[in-house]
Amino acid sequence: MKQAQQAMDQAKRLHSDNFAPTDFKQAQKAWDHALAAEKEGKTDTAKVLFASAKIYFGKAADIAKAKQDSLFRELGAMQRMISSNFAQVKSDLSKNSLSPRQQGQVRAIASEVEEGNASIKNLVIQNDLLKAVATAKDVQTKIYNAQLILAGQKAK
Repeated sequence: MKQAQQAMDQAKRLHSDNFAPTDFKQAQKAWDHALAAEKEGKTDTAKVLFASAKIYFGKAADIAKAKQDSLFRELGAMQRMISSNFAQVKSDLSKNSLSPRQQGQVRAIASEVEEGNASIKNLVIQNDLLKAVATAKDVQTKIYNAQLILAGQKAK
């Protein structure tokens, strides 16, 4: 039971319920059945079910870890692209002879991008990678719109 409990705790720490929901539910079901068997005094059955729960929780944790690692890589690539493109936008803004209205639009977008970047960092600290990736995609869209404005086109 103790090993199954440790495996469950690890799966929960890795948010397996979000990243590997089917496997996590299967593990939770085995856990619940093991507890019920133990309560009924069926210790041999409970041992087998706890062992199964441990395996299922371990699998769910492994899947969650792999998905999180993948999200970290994706997010890292997105942040590098954001950094590069945003630096170019700021550089182009200082060199470009835009109308005051267009300059205001790009400056407003730049402010939103900076807020988005701060939000991404906070989400990573909180280990909310799904929201961090979604926020990074939103930031990329904002930068694209600023690039359009700088190129004399309308933002989408």
